[in-house]
Amino acid sequence: MKYLFRLTVLLAAIASLSLGQIVQSDHYVVNAGLSKSLSAANPTAVAFSRDGSMVAAIDKSGALDLFNVTSGASAGTTAAHSGGKAALTFSPDGSYIASWGSDQKVIVWDAKSLSQVKMEATSGGKPGCLAFSGDETKLACGGEDGTIRVFGVTSGTQTASYKAHGGAVVAMAFEPSGDTVVSVGKDRKMTTGDASSGQILNQKFLPIKVHFDNKPEDEFDRIASAACTPDGSMFAIGGYSDYRQLGGMTVRFEFISLYDGSGRHLVTIGDKTAVNLSDDLSISPDGKLVCSGASGGRLRIWDVEHNQLCGQVTGQNGIKMTAAAKTGNNYYFAVACATPNIVALTASDPVKILPTEQDKGVSNGLSIEFASPSEFAPIVSHPKLEINAIVTGLDGKPSYSIDIAGHSTDEGSVEVSDNKDLVVVPAPSDAGAAGPPIAIKLGNGSVRLSQDLTLYEGPNRIKVTVHDGSKQVTAVKTVCYIPGDDLDKAKIYSTSHAIVIGINKYTGKNSKNIPALSAAVADATDVAKVLKDQYGFQDVQTLTDADATHDKIEKAFHALADAGTVKPNDRVVIFWSGHGQTVTTSDGGQVGFLLPSDAQVDFSNLDNARPYLDTCVAMTELSQLAREIPAKHVLILVDACFSGLAARTGSANPTGVFQLVHKAYFDAKEIITASSGSETAKEANGHGYFTKALLEAFQDPAADENKDGYLEADELYHYLLPKVQQANSSQSPQMARFSLGIGETLFFK
Repeated sequence: MKYLFRLTVLLAAIASLSLGQIVQSDHYVVNAGLSKSLSAANPTAVAFSRDGSMVAAIDKSGALDLFNVTSGASAGTTAAHSGGKAALTFSPDGSYIASWGSDQKVIVWDAKSLSQVKMEATSGGKPGCLAFSGDETKLACGGEDGTIRVFGVTSGTQTASYKAHGGAVVAMAFEPSGDTVVSVGKDRKMTTGDASSGQILNQKFLPIKVHFDNKPEDEFDRIASAACTPDGSMFAIGGYSDYRQLGGMTVRFEFISLYDGSGRHLVTIGDKTAVNLSDDLSISPDGKLVCSGASGGRLRIWDVEHNQLCGQVTGQNGIKMTAAAKTGNNYYFAVACATPNIVALTASDPVKILPTEQDKGVSNGLSIEFASPSEFAPIVSHPKLEINAIVTGLDGKPSYSIDIAGHSTDEGSVEVSDNKDLVVVPAPSDAGAAGPPIAIKLGNGSVRLSQDLTLYEGPNRIKVTVHDGSKQVTAVKTVCYIPGDDLDKAKIYSTSHAIVIGINKYTGKNSKNIPALSAAVADATDVAKVLKDQYGFQDVQTLTDADATHDKIEKAFHALADAGTVKPNDRVVIFWSGHGQTVTTSDGGQVGFLLPSDAQVDFSNLDNARPYLDTCVAMTELSQLAREIPAKHVLILVDACFSGLAARTGSANPTGVFQLVHKAYFDAKEIITASSGSETAKEANGHGYFTKALLEAFQDPAADENKDGYLEADELYHYLLPKVQQANSSQSPQMARFSLGIGETLFFK
């Protein structure tokens, strides 16, 4: 009833915008209170500022119109072009707007005053795509003739021109290094070009394939539209193919496929019968939502993470272009059509978001946010990276330090300059090195910090810290450098650690009524053997019976949180087989505990939490431990009664849509338990039901569902659940995440 009321209110509120049908998804809701009508006259181009506060449009007369996103009110207008098709983009910090009209003029505007900063050049061909570099010194123009031209933003000097595609350029962005432009053309190629020399560095034919019932793995060769995230880390491509069926009837199959900036296919979203795209695509800055517009006036918004249609509006007659932005928990999509609108979505369950990294930090009025790389899963195919961070709330002269993959620069003051054309000094060639930082003044108390880095192969956790007097703020981002398409198994993990615990006998001095177990030690012994012998774990600590005391277990756990021992590229597995118990608290709630061998509790007295708190391991401690371990992948396996309570502080595993390369290198903090929070876990024939199924999964090729040679944690859970329930119908394994990472713990030989 709650959701019905909510949806009814939304339908009524949004009707005034003629937005038509709304699809309520599990994770997002169309927010009529944030949706706005724009007063532009039939615009052909729209673009958001990076912070989502402003939207610009080129109307049918060629005027450049600026609107406030929150109110939809006009924020200024100026004559820009002669009309017709146009292209628009904002610079990363929102200080500039670039426009390209059918009059062949490419103009840079001051975003506040709408005064002309520079007319870049005239360019052959109809307007296509525009993109600023992260440091805002370069502007790339990709036209329908397939040529990309690069200019200096304030100088207007052309620095490069190269034929990137055999057809129109449909999506384009500067990579985070600022040195290269990655683009997609209607020729189905992804091209990376040097922004200074115009040399083509890499070109890849995109493997666009969609599986259909009657024509498996059909390959599509027509691109209708494309869009990319601001830093070029994710591309959304909409395509179609006319397939002639029996009887001479032609059916058009349509699709939207996502790729990373290296041309690696991520996922194909939508239903072939419902995509209905032809005119334009846009993708949210974090890559989580894709908007598709069709000539019939239907706008569809797709949830990439869960492969679900999450918003649909009709009545958008004459769609020519869409644009996307994100502000806080809200997503905005601007539609250039006969009656232009801003359509807004809100993530409906933000409580479940459990980030392990914070690419935006706020402290005592001081804030820092990455301008590039800005996406949630950036993978780059080159080792050079230019980071840009926007710092606001400064009172004095900032000091600054950067840490990349555990290698820190010395903290020092940076001189703030008003010169936006400063040339960034190239980073040293050795991995982990950083060039000198440059700070550009954006306004009172606001600067953009830029610095060149040389990445390590694999994941690079970049931490930027800024001091301003007594104030300090930090932002963290992981960027992965993968030079090729294939995973190198030797580089996925540096070191693999495991703590394996099994307890049959409980010998605590004051313990009472704790029954002995018969299979827990065998569980631990066999799991430890498989991890070492089959999966090559180098550091396996086994604690059983007399060695599995509270102090020894806590000491082993704390050692995993030592950044000097466990590194960011490591893998950690914790396995526990033994007794678990719930205790009733004074407010009537239930708290779960795992019992070390020296637990001093009365198993028959479950109303006194004190001895459990003193001598046992609280299940909530496991979630905290997982977050504190610096390894990128942590998997906790618990074969104990009521162990599902340990998963309650996590979130449900999201649907995995990313490729193996993303799963291998990005964060995963996960737990799989033998039972729910209210169920007991059984043992028989020498093993716990859960552990028996676990050991079978490690040996059974069928556990690897997609047959790619890697047993992923979610595949492991999918194998365990039916196996355990078949052995004991009253036992339901649970899986949860303690982070929002898109990675998965992997097992491979």
